Amino acid sequence: MFSILSIVIFIMAIYLMNKTFIGFQPGSNRINSDVSRFRDLAGKWKSELVPWSFEETELFSLTEINKVKKKGFGKSGEAVVESIYHEPMLYYYYKEYPATQRNAIIFTQTARYEIVYRIRAKAIQVFVNEEFVGSIDPSGVFYREADRLVLGKIDRSDSSRIKIYVGETRTGTFLVPLEKSVVSPRAFDMDEKLDSNAHLLFMIQAIYEVVMYLNR
Repeated sequence: MFSILSIVIFIMAIYLMNKTFIGFQPGSNRINSDVSRFRDLAGKWKSELVPWSFEETELFSLTEINKVKKKGFGKSGEAVVESIYHEPMLYYYYKEYPATQRNAIIFTQTARYEIVYRIRAKAIQVFVNEEFVGSIDPSGVFYREADRLVLGKIDRSDSSRIKIYVGETRTGTFLVPLEKSVVSPRAFDMDEKLDSNAHLLFMIQAIYEVVMYLNR
């Protein structure tokens, strides 16, 4: 009798704890603390990340090294993404918070840029080198919040070829692999030559799609 009662109490405790965590909404102090921790982790790789200008974009692959995945109350994933020549190009840390609605953060680091995505149900806020740049809405429109100027768009109508726009111009495509490959698949097919500002806007959208794909 005692053992059955103990099991029932244990199950109820787990249920109540799960309900509590699911309703939890992390505050700004928790988010800032996590970002600071991710920044420290990225610092170990920053000096090894190869520069990523427009010319290197089509060398970016979907091959990961040092991948760590955790599950529990929310899930997380950490890895370094390589070029097709196995050079480290991107560090990322993806973390989901247990909540009733979408609530997560992605911290990414390239040789030049720190890009942080604060993910919520209504929009994804994007910060580059600690400066707020804009938001991505659920339909994929990337806009500047001050005046709703469209900075870009992610077109997911074809799930294997996700088109990425800067302004109204299609600039490149994220090539989603249809099956696993023994070689390092190329992640992007570029349509337009981009200056550094346009390339950053492309990277912001493309990196988000890559990290979400790798942690699907």
